[in-house]
Amino acid sequence: MSTHRCSYPQNVNRQKTRRHFPPIERRIEPVCNFPTVVRALQTYAVYRNYMKDKDMVNPKRNRSEGWSHAKNSGHANETAIEYSLKEEPLNQLGYRLGKKGMSGEAKVGGKGEKSVPCILGGKTKSKTDLKIIWNDGSISNISIKKSLGGQAFLIGTERFIDGFERHFTTIPKGVKKALRLYIGGPEVKPVLKEIPATGTDLREYELRKGRMVWDTLRTYDCGLAAELLSWSRLNVGSITRFCFSRGLARDESDWASHIWYKNLIGENNTDELFNIDDLVATAGMAIDRVAPGPKNGGSTILFPFGFLQWHQKKMQFHHGFESISECLILGTKPKSK
Repeated sequence: MSTHRCSYPQNVNRQKTRRHFPPIERRIEPVCNFPTVVRALQTYAVYRNYMKDKDMVNPKRNRSEGWSHAKNSGHANETAIEYSLKEEPLNQLGYRLGKKGMSGEAKVGGKGEKSVPCILGGKTKSKTDLKIIWNDGSISNISIKKSLGGQAFLIGTERFIDGFERHFTTIPKGVKKALRLYIGGPEVKPVLKEIPATGTDLREYELRKGRMVWDTLRTYDCGLAAELLSWSRLNVGSITRFCFSRGLARDESDWASHIWYKNLIGENNTDELFNIDDLVATAGMAIDRVAPGPKNGGSTILFPFGFLQWHQKKMQFHHGFESISECLILGTKPKSK
């Protein structure tokens, strides 16, 4: 499937920030269909609530407030995109998705997003934010990224292991042990006390978080560290697909096929559409870009699409627009985190 992409260098440098959200009346044509009117009013309410926070980048916002801001503004962006996709814009997006000349209907999950069957049982959230049902019956599932970098996938170590093995293949025991030490678990602190500290500050950090950074893991067992790095490189394509397309969703109909960097709430002016299959294939050829991060003794692991870090005792995979663009278009190494 071919995907239209703008030139990377010009697009990245276009960072003109709009301080005001486009007036809702300019983007939604007058309608007489009652359900559509109701949804338009709901969109306006989301927009009004979002604009209560005048400072788009608030340095005083704590972590909890930042998470809430990101979630609410993300829903506002998704809803704005849904209503911006009238006949002509949807046709233009269809052209970029290989659906030239087709008409369709666009739907976003937003705050009312329904959970989907989980591959581990129960329910989970899909990676798909925008679903387009075309007139030929085909479906395009799109993951929307409003920010140029941020969380792509947050998952506990055990659920990552179980989900990866259900979707792809068995993870070796050594890799599982290394992940549990690197991300953290109850067995880490007793082990840390037996390992010479490479730095006082780092050891305090490790004891506080209950995890090992890369340098400590290598000191503890260089074989485990090497096995984890080797496995991550050999499976980087599957890790990429897990993070951006499948997540823990069981059914293929819920898997995302594209990533769309699109922001209609004034934070950036990016409009890039990436085929996840292309990203998976390219990441699989870029195994040298999987490496321990250079800061804090290797507290992160770099990937072609971004990086992995510890967050609240879970694995937090970050996406980066520049990293993905460089991987797909220029083939250069991503910037260190």
